[in-house]
Amino acid sequence: MTNEHNETTERRTRPRNGRVALYHANTKGTGAAMRLELKLNHDRDGRPDCFFLEMANQKTKPCHELNGRQLATFDWENKAIVKLDFGDVCEMLTVLEGNQTGAGNKQKGIYHETGHASTIISLNKSDRGTGYVLGISRKSKDGEEVFKGFIVVSEAEAIGLRSVLHTGLFFMSFHASLYPVAA
Repeated sequence: MTNEHNETTERRTRPRNGRVALYHANTKGTGAAMRLELKLNHDRDGRPDCFFLEMANQKTKPCHELNGRQLATFDWENKAIVKLDFGDVCEMLTVLEGNQTGAGNKQKGIYHETGHASTIISLNKSDRGTGYVLGISRKSKDGEEVFKGFIVVSEAEAIGLRSVLHTGLFFMSFHASLYPVAA
């Protein structure tokens, strides 16, 4: 029984329905999952092209019952969604390519503010020497924590993410001239 809400406890990376997903459940129940999807503006209505990054914390622990394995679930109902524009993607690539140890202002994260909340997207080289830590922290205007989650991205997964982000930058920038809209 594997779907977007129920994943095995092993690390899973897979492209699905036009997006890349990483599911990292653990037996402590402190894992997380992320999905990354490129959204292109095909109708030229003025909205910017971007990636959407979603993150959900692990909701339940996996367990072994008499009739089989119960898979971990993720709390997609209370997920965080962030929009990554051209500059945000470039910041993330500076880390994934080894040019910086962390993304954003003074390498403390990429700051986004909306009318109701502020969000910090962090991407840092792992202190353990291999891999990266991707996090999302969101607070309401009154300072209340709305969401906090992170996922450890392996070196192999980072290669895939780097490739997806590079390709996405190209299409974010030039897809309108590659595929002109018929008059």
